[in-house]
Amino acid sequence: MKAMSLTLAAALAFASISQAFALPGDYKEIECSTQAFFTANNCNQCFEGGKVAVGQKITGLYDTWTNKNATEQIAYKDEQVYPEMVNLGGEGVSWKNTPSDPATFWKYGTEVLWVDSLTGTGKQEFVLDPSKTVTFMEADLGANVSLEKSDKTAGEYVGLMKFPVAFHDVNDAGKDGPVQTHYECVAFASDAVAAPAAPKPAPVPPKATAVKTGPESFLFVALALLLSLSLVAFRRKKA
Repeated sequence: MKAMSLTLAAALAFASISQAFALPGDYKEIECSTQAFFTANNCNQCFEGGKVAVGQKITGLYDTWTNKNATEQIAYKDEQVYPEMVNLGGEGVSWKNTPSDPATFWKYGTEVLWVDSLTGTGKQEFVLDPSKTVTFMEADLGANVSLEKSDKTAGEYVGLMKFPVAFHDVNDAGKDGPVQTHYECVAFASDAVAAPAAPKPAPVPPKATAVKTGPESFLFVALALLLSLSLVAFRRKKA
């Protein structure tokens, strides 16, 4: 499974003000309108993640954030939400995160350094300069998501990985606007392999005909013996 290489960006409220974009990385970008579950999960950009088999581990997950604005963008740590795998397969499908705690599964990129806000709000913030890209969040070493079980046939969708980023555009006066959350969604399908057909049983050879040894057989033998003795006695008498 290839590592995830996605760019998180803002939903374009005003194209002339907020310029942001996402790259498909290792995944093929598709229209979100192609699947109802994209809309149901508020996906802004959508990708095909390929097929996943039961027991297969998805490792090396990460996403990047690019600021295409002419001004800064700012993110506050307390507004961030961890990425999550949404189960699309119902009760017959389950996913497993190792480790299970998102706080130990995910970590921020090495370039994302949270500092106390200069506004005195007590929040921690990270400012992304124009035309800069950072790895925003990534899975810790050894962390993985695996398809634990699935009753779906090959090609049916079983999971949706959602990558959110919450940020604010900063205007020329240095004031940040309202929070915007952009969701990139990667859909994974089942890679179920059809069960091999049960082998046909080997033909049973016909049994050899058994000699009857019941009471009837003994009666026939006795009658034949008596008949033979009678013929011998008759011949002797005639002689």
